[in-house]
Amino acid sequence: MNKKHLAIIAVIAIVAIIGAVVAVEYYQSLQIGGNGIIKTVGLAAWNDAGKTSPCTHIDWGALNRGSTTTYTVYIESGSNINATLHMVTGNFTPSGASSYIMVTWDSENKIIQPTTTIPCVITLNIQLSTPTNITSFTYDMTISGT
Repeated sequence: MNKKHLAIIAVIAIVAIIGAVVAVEYYQSLQIGGNGIIKTVGLAAWNDAGKTSPCTHIDWGALNRGSTTTYTVYIESGSNINATLHMVTGNFTPSGASSYIMVTWDSENKIIQPTTTIPCVITLNIQLSTPTNITSFTYDMTISGT
């Protein structure tokens, strides 16, 4: 192989490496880290069915724009009568994040009986159109039984 061919191969290799670095940096810029603070009213929230670890927050980790993920929280009734479950979110930081990041669950208006614990699936959806200047978020979630 002559020097000209080696130079061309070296340039191609350098361009490929730069392209890979740029791709990794771009991919990482698409990720968003998030946490939700959980408050309960008349209930207890647990990370596990055995009720060994209170659930006071959800660390969603690093997520990509356009992704959906779930977390199961175990809700324990603190009442001696049936209660209807409700969940609200608020206090998103940054304030515009609530336009692009949705938190829902499968247990709205579900009836929980006294002294029982039930699994409830919380779903987090980050819209693909979330601006790249939103790189992390936090929010408050209140789960109540009325």
